[in-house]
Amino acid sequence: RLKLRPASTPPSRGASILPHASCSPAVLMALGGVRFWVLGSSLAVLCSGEILHGQRISPNAKKEADKKMLKDVQDTLSKILPGADATTVLPTLPKALQDLSWLYDGAASQASAIPVNREQILKSFKAKEVSTSAATYGELLPPSAAAMMEYALKEHRNIRWDGTKHNRYELQSDERPKFVDLGSGFGKVTILASLLGFDARGYELADPRMAAACNALNKLKQGPVSASSDIPQHCEVAAGESHGKLDFFHGSFTEESVNIADADLVFTDSVFWTPEMMKILGKKAKSMKSGSLIVSFKSFPGDAFAEVTKLSLPTSWSSSTEWQLQQVK
Repeated sequence: RLKLRPASTPPSRGASILPHASCSPAVLMALGGVRFWVLGSSLAVLCSGEILHGQRISPNAKKEADKKMLKDVQDTLSKILPGADATTVLPTLPKALQDLSWLYDGAASQASAIPVNREQILKSFKAKEVSTSAATYGELLPPSAAAMMEYALKEHRNIRWDGTKHNRYELQSDERPKFVDLGSGFGKVTILASLLGFDARGYELADPRMAAACNALNKLKQGPVSASSDIPQHCEVAAGESHGKLDFFHGSFTEESVNIADADLVFTDSVFWTPEMMKILGKKAKSMKSGSLIVSFKSFPGDAFAEVTKLSLPTSWSSSTEWQLQQVK
């Protein structure tokens, strides 16, 4: 039996806060639109203003959210790769989306679901002398990221489907393909890449976003979610049966130590990257293997890259954002 308190009761210490947009119709239907705190459970809701979320949400709400994500992947993939079936291209897609939803407490598709300290983020960028305009946050939504990865897997000349031994996409060497996210934010796209079979790594400069990404990673490997204020410089989980190797690195991807030569697919949400940042990325990416792919809002500069096509993918700021797909010559 649930114990109820008035909605004015403050949340428990350490609760995660989501904005009012998180009160989707599915959530409201599952909860009956009631404003209440649930005590003794990891879920508390105030749908008129914000949702406090933990590891448990209504099974019906989660099921509806997972179905919608899968439908959104198919809708997006149909536009960029007509005739392709999302679950045929990647049979593990439904489970990967379900796992991602679980890792982010049912809010994976909501860009503003994780509260952050804006001043702390700006401080992170200023400390590395990186343009603060690059701190502006937006997301390629998980269904869009999944469709983008499926397109890349199907069109990548160095990657093939192994339907006998491992039932996954592999390089000719039988290794998993490598995915790199430059500016990985809260880690959703990078983690999704790992869940879809890539060895994936992300680089993030903003302290709060790095902390959130590592918390999700720790949940994936069933480790403790950190309550410490210390920001990890690196967190990782080894490859498992249901995911590839996963790493997050804290720092600027423009640093000389960041090497992306082994990447088969690079993604970067470069809307606010400066010309100097793009120049650095172009220099790094020209060392990638021939045939490797790059998906970026802005094209990587240099004659080492061929323009392949433009992908129209929904984002947190638009229902259709145009992304440049380039191939390393």
